[in-house]
Amino acid sequence: MQRYVVGLFSAASLLVVASGIWHWRAFIDVLRAVAGDVTSITQFLLACAVYVPTFAMWALAVVLGPGFAFGTDTHITLGVVNIGALPPIPLLALIPNNPPTWAFVLLLLPLVAAIWATRLLPREENGRLHLQSVGELLLLGMVAGALFGVLSSGGLGPGRLAHIGPVLWQVMLASAGWLLVACLGDELVRQLRRKFKT
Repeated sequence: MQRYVVGLFSAASLLVVASGIWHWRAFIDVLRAVAGDVTSITQFLLACAVYVPTFAMWALAVVLGPGFAFGTDTHITLGVVNIGALPPIPLLALIPNNPPTWAFVLLLLPLVAAIWATRLLPREENGRLHLQSVGELLLLGMVAGALFGVLSSGGLGPGRLAHIGPVLWQVMLASAGWLLVACLGDELVRQLRRKFKT
């Protein structure tokens, strides 16, 4: 399970870094607009550094499938990006206005992390997975999704920014779903190998 969580969070963190490199000009423009002197810029950069893990979990919600919201009129998924009025926060400049056509390739990230996690599951003598192990893995996947959702969701008052981050139950189901797909896929591949060997 640690492999799954570490793999997902590492992939999401790399995605945030890649987005920062790709959108660095927009980030600098917003930073200059909200911070005038060197002291203010330093303070904003430190604040941004503190929120990088939260943005990584938002990126994780995107690659898992459900995406995340930033208020009532901004929702980001791999396929659709609806951006409304955003506050002048430099990290929000990393959100792409339009998802690239190759964005769905990023769905491989949770799949690879899930496959990596299922490789360590105990197996019976005939090579089949223990159903109890699969059940435990799916439960842990939901717990991991809940953890990511709780740590990255919130809101600012009852108004337009009442909901910020991913929807908890969607991230839980998506996290467990990728593990289920990985388990079933791995089992299918093993069964086909046995069939062709005999």
